Amino acid sequence: LDERIRSTYAAGSSATLVKNLYDSYIRAVRWASDRIKDKGVICYVTNGSFIDANNMDGLRKCLVEEFSCAYVFNLRGNARTSGEQRRMEKGNVFGEGTRTPVAITLLVKNPARQGAGELFYHDIGDYLSREEKLKIITDFASIGDVPWRKLIPNSSHDWINQRDPAFDAFMPLGDKSDANEKTLFDNYSQGILTARDTWAYSFSHKALADNMGRMIALMGLDTVKVP
Repeated sequence: LDERIRSTYAAGSSATLVKNLYDSYIRAVRWASDRIKDKGVICYVTNGSFIDANNMDGLRKCLVEEFSCAYVFNLRGNARTSGEQRRMEKGNVFGEGTRTPVAITLLVKNPARQGAGELFYHDIGDYLSREEKLKIITDFASIGDVPWRKLIPNSSHDWINQRDPAFDAFMPLGDKSDANEKTLFDNYSQGILTARDTWAYSFSHKALADNMGRMIALMGLDTVKVP
């Protein structure tokens, strides 16, 4: 399954960090697409961040290529935003149980249909409570009653909030793939990155010291004093 993700979603992405493409819900989409082969219907209620996340461009590319039709109902509810955007996202259909946006995605493979896949999208709207969103879903009752908007992805595989191509003409901040490329910065990094934040950071001095002590003991090193 991971190899299939590497050869499809990850291979089609322009992002350098694609670890989110191995999330459980992305694995489920990849598995189901392979499972139905060239004919069938898939429907998932999942994290909706794939709709516009930069590192999900490879997934968006493959969904349009692999399926005859894709219907994406964006239920919003992203609690990881702030200010006015947070108020616009407002209620999550799963209540306080999740902080991520939610989407209902219906994917159809029809071998009788030729040509590129079609993409249909509906945004539930701004400033809606959980109860208001659930009522809207209930009132629609059928996929046929949803006022779908047909989207045409751009060459960067953006579905919504499509980027301005004028930015492509700007000088890049950095480019590790081409040492001869003219960039604003020659040296850059992700900064302080432990790749093990759960072990290396804590609000509690004692909890952090205990974590470090257990890690050192597990590695068979001599005990050191945590300052």
